[in-house]
Amino acid sequence: MNSFTVGHVDVTILEGATDFIGEPERGAGELTGSAQLANMRTPDGLEMTVGVITWPGRDGADVRVIDFEEGPEPYTRLIRAGTMNMKTINGEWVARVTAMKINGKPWPTGNRVTWGEIDWLNKGVDTKAFLISLGATHTGTYLEVYPGAAPAQRGDSGLKCPVGNVAVIAAIYALTRVEAITQQLGVNSPKAID
Repeated sequence: MNSFTVGHVDVTILEGATDFIGEPERGAGELTGSAQLANMRTPDGLEMTVGVITWPGRDGADVRVIDFEEGPEPYTRLIRAGTMNMKTINGEWVARVTAMKINGKPWPTGNRVTWGEIDWLNKGVDTKAFLISLGATHTGTYLEVYPGAAPAQRGDSGLKCPVGNVAVIAAIYALTRVEAITQQLGVNSPKAID
């Protein structure tokens, strides 16, 4: 078991994997995937388990809520939104990093986020260095980690890590989904960063 805290989120990586039945993408039909689990807790009462899910016959993985045990209303948004997707390239997971941000709607939605904003969510910690300490192989722009990035996404934040490194993926998910909701990113945030 591996435990750490990012922002206000206590993360515990659970050993092993479990079966998860769901749709890898909307309309794809149900499949049984393999989920590596991480528990997440916050001081304001959130307790949930997320899974880093791989699907048979498909490259990549995604992160979604497996069990929402309890928590204040704002976090329930993660049950139906906030999935994080990774591509698999040369034995590494590659992710375009977005965050649940209040931006034009009264509820949080997936939006671009800078590494400066992520550091703010992580209480000023150098998040890139922290992710590298967990095993990330590169953090930077999405173009730097994925040369095939679409032109509109090239400047977005991105990271890569070895396939199976649940700690890196759980840490960035906890910051950009859970902590972003905790801190009401978009309503509250640093003004001039990156």
